[in-house]
Order: sequence, then C-alpha cells, then structure tokens
Amino acid sequence: MKSQTNYDKIASTYNQRYIENPYPGTLKALRGILSQGNPHKVLEVGCGTSHWLEALRTIEGVSLFGIDSSFKMLDQSQNPEGIYLTQAKAAHLPFLCNAFNFVFTINAFHHFTDKFAFIKEVKRILTTNGKLFIIGMDPRDNRNKWYVYKFFKGTYDCDIKRFPAWSQVESWLSKAGFKNLVIQDIEMIHDPKYGRNVLLDPFLKKKACSQLAMLSEKAYQQGLDKIKDTFEGRNGTDYKFENDIILTMISGEK
Repeated sequence: MKSQTNYDKIASTYNQRYIENPYPGTLKALRGILSQGNPHKVLEVGCGTSHWLEALRTIEGVSLFGIDSSFKMLDQSQNPEGIYLTQAKAAHLPFLCNAFNFVFTINAFHHFTDKFAFIKEVKRILTTNGKLFIIGMDPRDNRNKWYVYKFFKGTYDCDIKRFPAWSQVESWLSKAGFKNLVIQDIEMIHDPKYGRNVLLDPFLKKKACSQLAMLSEKAYQQGLDKIKDTFEGRNGTDYKFENDIILTMISGEK
C-alpha cells in the first residue's frame, strides 16, 4: 500500500464527494468563526480544488488565499476569480511574516509530510492574535465506524500512521507557542449503506478518497469482492455497512 496519495491523478473527480455530502457542519463552523473574528486575510492550506474558499466568497471584507501541492487540484477550481491560489508545500509557506489573520486546513493535515513544521510556519505568518484551525478526523476515535476499514485490508493501519491523535496535535500547537487551544466536534456524519446500495456510495470509488486511492488495483478489487460477497450471501441484502464519521476542529491563537 502506498504511503501518500497522488492527487494529480484523482483531481478530475475529487469534487464529486461534495455532491454526496456537502459537510454543512464544517461550512457553518467556518462561517461562524469568520463572522465573529472579522479577519481580513484568510489562507487555506491544502485547499485542493478551492471548494471551501469558494463557499466563503460571499463574506464581505475578506481576501481569500489558498495553497496546495497539487497543480491539477488547483486547476479544478470552478470559479477562482477573487481567490489567490498558489502551488506550494505546507511546510514552506511562501508568505511574509504576519501576513494573515486566519489560517485553516480541512481534511488535509494528515497529508502534510512535516506537520510540526507546518504549525511553526503558520505561527510565523499569522498576525498577533491570529488563529489557526485544523479540521479533520482521528481514526482512533471509537465513534468513527467506517466500513472501508473493515473490508479493505490495511486502510485502518495506514490511517493510524497518517492521522495524528488530537492530543499530539494539541502538544505540537502548545510547543509552537499557540495559546487558548480549543477542541470541538463540528460534523457528525451518520450515513449507513444497506446491502447492494453500498455500491452507489461515491466514496467507494477508487479515486474518491485517499484510503482507496493508495491501494493497489488488486487490493482494491479484493475489498470490493468482500463487500459483494457480504451482501450477496444469506441475509446480505439487509447488511448494514456502517458509515459514521466525526470531524473535529482544534484551534489555537498566536
């Protein structure tokens, strides 16, 4: 199993995930934070196709910036007008010190090769009292019950290595000098699939999520076969494929 996802290869189909699940809790949290803090320069790191930046475009008085390491992901931006996009690595942010009031990353932190270096870089580019928000999941959280981990060998073990525990992230933030740390759940997805309908799940496609994209074709097909054997077996038509995901947000202030 590969250790990293090649997002250039899956860029063309990436936005399909938001058709199935627009993550309303995440958007609500972002809008709430921006409306309360009144920042005027906002940066998303790991912005991908700029989905979230485009959703925030209607907030007045905010300049929106995004960086991603994949040029093809950036090229999929649907309406980039007024959003400043740059290809760059999270550990080397190409901005001056004290440049932003607000930095956030959504479901991308686990991809950063040097997570602590990213946190230190954010501390550098934030203004005094500027804030960093990291949004994602922790596969160790026993509230997360995702059938992909059960049917595709190695996906859970790989995610344990890729996704740091929230306690580790909190430790990194404190070590970098961030204060007023807050951890809270912002999105609780409960969307089980039953029987053959699991094949309609857009996240089951190989390029739909990093967990499956990193599998070899053989390993991916073996997982699909296990799923099919399950719902085609006795009483399998009513088999419940669990799909509970908790997204958590940790924030810190410079």
